[in-house]
Amino acid sequence: MGALRRSDSKVTFQQEGVAEFRRIESGDLTVEFGRVDAPVDFTRYFRGLPDDMCQCRHQGYVVRGRHTSKQRTGPSTSMPARPSTSLRGTSPCHSRAANG
Repeated sequence: MGALRRSDSKVTFQQEGVAEFRRIESGDLTVEFGRVDAPVDFTRYFRGLPDDMCQCRHQGYVVRGRHTSKQRTGPSTSMPARPSTSLRGTSPCHSRAANG
């Protein structure tokens, strides 16, 4: 696998002033690049899945701001800007840009 670049990815969600997400797949790996400009609640997109939460394992970086996920096993977790991991059974609740 070579380098996976944002410029090679496809837009999966885009709303001006709210957020943009782009995705690229390589083998069994899916890479997503995202930018969130305002608080967003993604909970509704996971309704109907087991526990109403995403069942995939997620790993990533929060470059600026915070990323908050609702946890199946307890309260929400909030990750500040740093390398971070979000495990199975989560639902992104609110993500905020550094100025948000």
